[in-house]
Amino acid sequence: MNTPRFADIVGTTLTQHRSLLSDRVRLERKQRGFSQTAFAAMLGVPLRTYKRFELGDSDSLEIFLRILIFTQRTIALDLVFPDPAAVVKQRTPLAALDRLKQTKAAKDRATALDLEHTSKTN
Repeated sequence: MNTPRFADIVGTTLTQHRSLLSDRVRLERKQRGFSQTAFAAMLGVPLRTYKRFELGDSDSLEIFLRILIFTQRTIALDLVFPDPAAVVKQRTPLAALDRLKQTKAAKDRATALDLEHTSKTN
């Protein structure tokens, strides 16, 4: 079975997103080998509340955050809400080539300044 992807449902309804989120949480729980009862206990939430979340009948942000914390996925929130002050370097071949050109140009300028300084001192 292929893992359901959020990219496959872009532009669809809130209900479809909630359903997919529930499916992904259920898949994660099963891959870790937990029953619903054990997983709910690990999260510190009542079993009934967790079952409702997994069925897509709960809008609880708290449960979702508890799942992210338990599965050590809170770092993924930085992808959802990136720091606007952070400078992101593009990792494409053209961007790498541009960085190489900039580095070479800076070295060439430094070399030219060195040569100019050396010729003035001689």
